[in-house]
Amino acid sequence: MGRVSGRESVSDMGPKWQAYQNAKQRRSEVEAWIKHIGATGRRHSSGTDILSLSPAHAVVKLVVAGQYSEGGQNYWDSPKSFNSVLLDVIHDNFDELRDQVLKRLKASESAALIDAKAEVAVAMSDIEKAESEAA
Repeated sequence: MGRVSGRESVSDMGPKWQAYQNAKQRRSEVEAWIKHIGATGRRHSSGTDILSLSPAHAVVKLVVAGQYSEGGQNYWDSPKSFNSVLLDVIHDNFDELRDQVLKRLKASESAALIDAKAEVAVAMSDIEKAESEAA
C-alpha cells in the first residue's frame, strides 16, 4: 500500500510501532525467563528439583572503554576476581535487581508505545475510513 492522503497507511506502521513491538518482546522474554526461577522441575528418587539461579553456569564481564592516547588501548575487561564477586553480589541481590530490570523494561515499553501514538492514530484513521467505505 504506500501513502494515503500524504499519511502512512496501516501497512506502513513504521519504525516507532516496531520499536514498541520489540520492547514488548524483550520484556516478555525476560518475564518468561524469570518464571523458571523457583519452578518445580523433574521428580526423582530423592525428591523434586526446584529450578534456581546457577552461579556455576553464570557469566559476567564488564568493559571499560576509551583511550588515554591516540592509538592506545581501547578496552579493558574486568578482572576475573572482580567478575566472580560481582556474580555473588548479583545472586545475593537478585530480587531487588530483578525488580529494577523489570521496571526499566516496562518503562521502555511504555515510552515506545507512547512514541508510536502518531502511527497508531494514522492507522486508526485508515481503519475508520475503510469501515465507513465498507458500510
